[in-house]
Amino acid sequence: MTERKKLSETIAKAEKTMEEAEKRLDGAKRNEPERGNGFHEAQLSLEEMSHELDALARMGTREQREQIGRTLQQIRQLQNRMILNH
Repeated sequence: MTERKKLSETIAKAEKTMEEAEKRLDGAKRNEPERGNGFHEAQLSLEEMSHELDALARMGTREQREQIGRTLQQIRQLQNRMILNH
């Protein structure tokens, strides 16, 4: 079973990562000069977060896996939007 504190910290980290990626995506849509490295780094951060959540899900209870699954779905949707808008 995954510790609740670890789970909540990881979910909070994922939300922060998604917020930053959303900012990069918005900047890319406006063709801001920062698009290059920041956009790519945001994509990498989302991928790393996805791997971290996958590992955490393997140790969690059913309820925790569901919560992690919802967060992973949000990450994947954002990754898809970033791919389509790049």
